[in-house]
Order: sequence, then C-alpha cells, then structure tokens
Amino acid sequence: MGDRVSVQFKNGDSTSVVLFHHWGGMDFVEYTKTWVKNFQAHVVANWEHKNHSTPITRCDVDNLMVQFVASLGRQAKDYNFSQLVSHSIYLGKDERDGDNSDNGHHVIDVQDLGKQLD
Repeated sequence: MGDRVSVQFKNGDSTSVVLFHHWGGMDFVEYTKTWVKNFQAHVVANWEHKNHSTPITRCDVDNLMVQFVASLGRQAKDYNFSQLVSHSIYLGKDERDGDNSDNGHHVIDVQDLGKQLD
C-alpha cells in the first residue's frame, strides 16, 4: 500500500535526480510545482546575487533538488519526521530506480514555470 509518485526537475537539456515519495500522491506533485514557482519568485525578487550567474539563479536542476529536499525538512507537515527529513522519500538516478507505480513519474520543467513569473 502507498500513494507512490516520483518527481524530477528539468531545465533545458538538464534533468535532476529523481525524488520518490512512497506516500506523496498527486498532492506532492502539486506541492512540488508550487514550491518551485515560489522559490523562483523569491530568487527573482529577493536574492542578493540575482544579477550573477550562480547555480541558484540559473535554477540548475541538481541544486534545485537539494534546495527542495532541504525545504521538506523544515515543513511542519508529514514530511518532517523527528530527526529525519521524511520517512518515505528517497532519491534515484532515473524514474525506473524506485517505485512510482500508483501515480507515475512527473517531470517539472522549471523553464516553463519561470516564464509564468514574467
């Protein structure tokens, strides 16, 4: 039993590692999309180095995944489980490297989301 799903960030030709969530379901996909949009909006509006080319300002997908996983550990939701980031997420090299059998694999194109900020 579970509500298995996986997400991955894409920016141009680059794709991140895959984040699997055993209990995430489609709510986790929507949460991830919202998080990325909010993160990009924050970088555009507030990042002190926004006029410099950095992994964050470029939305390098591997860096973005690290920022996202770190943010999950700070959430008051089910994602924060005592000393753990979560009891049901894990990384994989691609969408076949884990179990996403309930809700499939979702690629979140951060370029498309960034265009929505304009």
